[in-house]
Amino acid sequence: MGKKKHRKKPEEISLLSFVEAPSAGEREKEEREEKERRAGELGGVEAAAVAGEVEGEILEFISGRGRVSKSELWSWVKRRGLSPASFYRALTKLLREGAVKRVFDEDLEEYVFYVND
Repeated sequence: MGKKKHRKKPEEISLLSFVEAPSAGEREKEEREEKERRAGELGGVEAAAVAGEVEGEILEFISGRGRVSKSELWSWVKRRGLSPASFYRALTKLLREGAVKRVFDEDLEEYVFYVND
């Protein structure tokens, strides 16, 4: 049996709706949506600062434990509430720079990360 698609009811639009000012509730909703959209699109300097902080946190976590499996690292990322995109960018940058090394551990059957001395 197929799922029924729920359709949104179209908002009622009058002929003069484009002339009328939006209500206070609608304005607040639009402003909140705009702020959320802008927060998702960090500017260059802010994004670089956030990326640097994430790189530092990852490097500190791996160096503190010595060797960290991919699953351990991922559960740490989820506990910290980091976004997957910022984590992936930071980790690939650390790998590319050679600060962190990745090897496959046959016993664990997954990648293990460690700090390159």
